[in-house]
Amino acid sequence: MTFESVADEQASPDAPKNLVNAAKIASRNLVGDLFAGAVIAASNIALAVSFAAAIFQGELAQGFTSGVWIMLMSMIVVGLIVGFLTTLQPIAGGPDTAVIAVVGLMAPAVAVPLLDVGIPKADALVHVMLGITLVAIASGLTLFLIGLLRLGQSLRFVPYPLIAGFLAATGILLTTFSLKIVVGGLSGISELSTLWSGDNPLKLAVMLAFAVLLGAARIAIRSPLVTPLAFFGFAAALHAALQAGHFGDHEGWYVSEMHGLEPWLPLAALRETQIDWSVYVWALPELATCVIVGLISLIVRISTFESSRMAAADINHELRIYGAASLVSGLSGGMTGGILFSTSKFLADSSARTRFSYIVIAAFLALIIFANVDLSRFVPTPILGGFLLLLGYAMTAEALKVTLQQRAILEVLLTIGIMVLCLWFGFIAGVVAGFIAACLLFAFNCARIGVIRRHSTRSFLAGATERTHDAEAQIRRNGESIHVFELVGFIFFGSSEVLFEQIQQRRRKQVAVPIRQIIIDFSRVTGYDSSAINTLNKLRGYCRKHDIQLALSGLNDSDRKKILPPEKTKVASHVQFFGSLNEALDRAEESLLSSLGPECRSNANGRDFRCWLSAELGMEIPFELVDRFFDRIDILPGEQLYAQGDAANTIDFIVDGTVAMMLETTSGQRYCVRHSSRQTVLGEMGFFRRATRNVSVVAERPTTVYSLSRANFDAIKEANSEFHDGLLNFVIRILSDRLEMATIELSAMRHVNSGEMLEQLARDNVQK
Repeated sequence: MTFESVADEQASPDAPKNLVNAAKIASRNLVGDLFAGAVIAASNIALAVSFAAAIFQGELAQGFTSGVWIMLMSMIVVGLIVGFLTTLQPIAGGPDTAVIAVVGLMAPAVAVPLLDVGIPKADALVHVMLGITLVAIASGLTLFLIGLLRLGQSLRFVPYPLIAGFLAATGILLTTFSLKIVVGGLSGISELSTLWSGDNPLKLAVMLAFAVLLGAARIAIRSPLVTPLAFFGFAAALHAALQAGHFGDHEGWYVSEMHGLEPWLPLAALRETQIDWSVYVWALPELATCVIVGLISLIVRISTFESSRMAAADINHELRIYGAASLVSGLSGGMTGGILFSTSKFLADSSARTRFSYIVIAAFLALIIFANVDLSRFVPTPILGGFLLLLGYAMTAEALKVTLQQRAILEVLLTIGIMVLCLWFGFIAGVVAGFIAACLLFAFNCARIGVIRRHSTRSFLAGATERTHDAEAQIRRNGESIHVFELVGFIFFGSSEVLFEQIQQRRRKQVAVPIRQIIIDFSRVTGYDSSAINTLNKLRGYCRKHDIQLALSGLNDSDRKKILPPEKTKVASHVQFFGSLNEALDRAEESLLSSLGPECRSNANGRDFRCWLSAELGMEIPFELVDRFFDRIDILPGEQLYAQGDAANTIDFIVDGTVAMMLETTSGQRYCVRHSSRQTVLGEMGFFRRATRNVSVVAERPTTVYSLSRANFDAIKEANSEFHDGLLNFVIRILSDRLEMATIELSAMRHVNSGEMLEQLARDNVQK
């Protein structure tokens, strides 16, 4: 039973209502918390000893017992603060595993310069531990400040290959520390020969055997008891064998010859030791690396727990918690706080039921500290090394797993490259190179994907203005000459070049119907850089050279001046600006129709409503039928023909002029969704559905409309059935044309990335 299930049980209507049952539940929870707390505390002790050995080894082995103190204090302070304040329950806080690996690099960077000038080893160790304290304080302040300024969400945008490379490098560092613990050296490749000297082969064999057996046991037996029992069981068995002399002289099989724990109190050390602060200046890269790695590790852990718990955490709240925990931990003698991943999983799988388990864990760890339990001479180095080896392997495997699953070769190479850089040149070099490489990879991927949301031609797009049947047929037959590119996202050099190449390819491939007009819509563009502006200017010159009219829509006045500054040259005649894509399409259609020949106007040809209707119906319509059943309406610009929500009781025939169909949202805003010009029909769908008007119709120019009411439509059937049937067939043909156009547009959108499909659709449409 988990923390959440217990809370739900106690809060449910079926929860016990009498004191007896309540006492039983409290007793059951207490027993579960005590048992889980003891088990997790034992696991934490194993971690504390292993972490301390990773940092304090070789020349620094004298500080091992103080290192154990530091780790235990971190687990107590961070565990309590995080446990009671975090929203991700249950979770175990303690020293950050990734930071442990980097601190293992920082420790010699601080100590070696001091030892080289003759500083006593004890004072050098004080400087090392003070460095750990400074890292904890710096990390705490950094995390808390980021959370306070609510910048945590931006950290989620750090590319995963960069994160994976960091974590994989820290995992490998832990594995190298395991070797150093066992053989007591290995400062370079030249010392690898020491692996085969003395008892080292036997130590390494024991270390490897323990790591393999513990890993297999944790997979086969999913119980929180496995780790502490295996760790202390193997340690006790090996310790007994060493004491019995089964492995000869046990010299060198333990980290330290000291007894008990040495407390680390930063404030007391500052009073008792002369601190050389210059050493931290020289070790600043390592100190900064510890802070950066801690931040990255924490973000990854939080995201992992969100995924496993299927819950979203307030990242800024969590950062403030861990920042405060790290700060308090550092001041009290601990180190940078983080999430103990494996321990948290054990806690979730254990019998812990409430947050009281955190108090139990802290109490057991505090007992180890104040009882001054001798751990340094009990746990042999092969056990410590094997435990670190398994932790390092798990961290590296976890970091690489997601990247390898994506099967993106560039991301895999980037992750491995960052890992190698961090290990070979240091984490700072890895950070810088990783961010540069990640940015280049992001730019490459964006350029490959492009900013083209949709590319189409007028043959696949329903125009913004409804025109006469003949005009629409002409536009559709020649619509391949009008290309529309709808852009999205941020435009930079790579993506703008992709756009330019696309236009070049389309022009070269399109021979039957040459491209005459190109519309580029910026409505969904979030921004652009100077290189994109240069590419667009290059496009302007290209369009002028090939006699292509370029139209840009969706730009404000400021963007127009930035992208294409006004010039008093011939180039300017090939560029037009429009407020919307609909406006650009409307102008392109007008230009296309003008190039195909003069459009017939009713006044020019003497064709009034009766003549137009007679031509569409294929029959002579008597004057008296028009006068009797149709109402002529003349509306001026800005006047409404009807309003959104009115009853759809008429079919309206636009004889001359232009109207706009305005959609009003629930917030009161009005948008123009379509235009209708002369010799078009309105309101037929709502009329036959007996619905209400879904838009308002407003005149844009002086407009003449002939309106047919429902009563008169029915009366025509009695007066002249042939005229009635002709009208009905006319309306059906209009609906069919609109449905066909919608089907073509949907097909084009569905196959927007398939060039062959689009070309086939184009050929079919031209043939029609």
